[in-house]
Amino acid sequence: MIIQRATIFGFGKWVNETFDFSEQQVTYVYGENESGKSTLHAFLLFMLFGFPPKQCEFYRPKTSGQIGGRLTISQGEETFMIERLHNVRNGEALIYTSDGEQKGEAWLKEQLKGMTLATYQSVFSFSAKDLLKITEMQADDLGEVILGVGLTGAKNLYAVEKQLEQQLGVLFKPSGKKPLMNQRLTKLQDIQAQANDWKRLEATYQEKQAQVKGLEQAIEHLKKNIQELHEQRLYVDKQKHALPIIQAYHTVEKQLEQIPKEITFPEAGVERWERLKEKLLPLKSEIAVLQANQTRYRSEIKGLTEALLPVDLYHEGKLVMEEKLDMNNSQNKQRLSHNRCKNRSNSLFTAVMNYNYQ
Repeated sequence: MIIQRATIFGFGKWVNETFDFSEQQVTYVYGENESGKSTLHAFLLFMLFGFPPKQCEFYRPKTSGQIGGRLTISQGEETFMIERLHNVRNGEALIYTSDGEQKGEAWLKEQLKGMTLATYQSVFSFSAKDLLKITEMQADDLGEVILGVGLTGAKNLYAVEKQLEQQLGVLFKPSGKKPLMNQRLTKLQDIQAQANDWKRLEATYQEKQAQVKGLEQAIEHLKKNIQELHEQRLYVDKQKHALPIIQAYHTVEKQLEQIPKEITFPEAGVERWERLKEKLLPLKSEIAVLQANQTRYRSEIKGLTEALLPVDLYHEGKLVMEEKLDMNNSQNKQRLSHNRCKNRSNSLFTAVMNYNYQ
């Protein structure tokens, strides 16, 4: 990329000026102080990369309201012109190509291959101030500056290095105590000592944790043993409660073994049993009547006794009652005793009547 021509509409002391650089392969711009060399250099940088608004105001001309101009550049076989005005298109460049097309700021950045203002100033540009600082350096430092110029293009790496060394001294000194890094290292050593103490405590803590874990396992084992013993005790208690039943069961089992396996039942046993039950019914009724009579007779005997009967009559009545009681032995005896009792009752009644008349 070669700069062919610079047309300045207004930039610092230059107003409506044109500089042609196409006739020489190498162009030297020289002049007295305040002749505009640095302003021309700043104009080239403004056209290629643009400046912030405040920096542009520094180069506003006194006799013109415009800040900017045009820059003609050849790149290989192609030629294009960059037009940049401070108050137009927000300071963005407008490029006119040789085939009549118009391009924008993005296209220009592509042609510059990523070159920025800072990179350009570091590699391709240096000022008279940078050269004047060489007189302030010592012989040992001059070689470093020349090396830095060869590497970066005339930026004062020496001053930067010295500044960095001063900052480094503020931050750290091998035998110092006040620098920040020394204080931080001292604090770090204290923290490391505390960390070592905590590590020792952690070791004892781990041992105690292992002991606690072992005790917890032992407790769990004891709990399981207690649970098993409790279950065994409950089982034994159940066996104790069931022992009488079990003994009774074995007793019944032995009794069942003594019972013959086959029991003979009489022929027509059920019918015979039913007939006997039917025959027993009238007998049971008769027994109930006799028992009622017995009760009634005892009441009569008691009444007679209370009436202070003679002894012979009392004995006679007692015999009557005994004969009535004996009637329960059999049906025939009962009938016979009933007749006898009737006769004797009549005799006894007659005797009583006679005794009352007397």
